[in-house]
Amino acid sequence: MTETTPNRELIEGTIRDLTETIERLTQQRADIDDRLSQVKARRDEWKAVLARVSDENGSGTRHRRAKKGENLRKIKALYDELGPGEGLSMAEVARRSGIPWSSVRNELGRDGQGFREGEDGLWYRNANADTISARVVHD
Repeated sequence: MTETTPNRELIEGTIRDLTETIERLTQQRADIDDRLSQVKARRDEWKAVLARVSDENGSGTRHRRAKKGENLRKIKALYDELGPGEGLSMAEVARRSGIPWSSVRNELGRDGQGFREGEDGLWYRNANADTISARVVHD
């Protein structure tokens, strides 16, 4: 054997070390994959909780944009449930309909939508404008 050729024991030792390193790294990767799966599952559980809370409160962190006319239809349906001459504040309309307050403000304040603000600060349907009572509606 020449001096440049490594001896058999050195080669076998290197192969053993590399094999052990591969086994150790493979186990670490499996542990990391398991942990990653657990963390992802926990994140998904919290996303589901957030979605439920958002649905219950009507106030998610992100609102999908309503289709054209959808908010006005919801508001008119809400007023259809009220008695004659009953009005609601913008905040009450937003709460009952689940529509963001700013969208309620835009719909009620837009000319030609069939709503007007009474002297008491409540919003009424124009059809009820002549019979406006000072009665405030609360749940």
